Amino acid sequence: MSDHIYPDDLAEVDRLTIQAALAEVTDQARQSLRSSVDALIASGRPAGEWVAVNGEWPYVTYSPEADALWSAINDAGLVVPFDWPAWSKTIDPNAMPHEDPVDAVRTITAVIRADRFNAGALLNAFESGLLVAAVRTLLDETPETAGSELTS
Repeated sequence: MSDHIYPDDLAEVDRLTIQAALAEVTDQARQSLRSSVDALIASGRPAGEWVAVNGEWPYVTYSPEADALWSAINDAGLVVPFDWPAWSKTIDPNAMPHEDPVDAVRTITAVIRADRFNAGALLNAFESGLLVAAVRTLLDETPETAGSELTS
């Protein structure tokens, strides 16, 4: 099987789709995102935890603050349709500063969609600060410091 390369023409289509979604994000949705990030950080507790019950597959439960951020992301329309598996193969999934809002949305979408196939992907993105960094990029905050409160 050959390496998959994310084609430039597909990337441009995705960019236009994501830019259109970003244009639809309201001031109220941005405020909800900002409030949710602030509440998650201020809570000082983990975004979630693994639960193992005898006879069942382990699963993740999320804190109310993490659930609120996830809801704010969805309500803002930031989980967009694009070929996230192909795009994910072309990037370092742990690279944190997202200086481009389009890449921030790609990251948010890839993490949330990947969690459906790989339980814990979303929790890892919360714990590493990746998700907060991506959201803060959308809120025009400094990418270098975004997420550092969750990893210190």
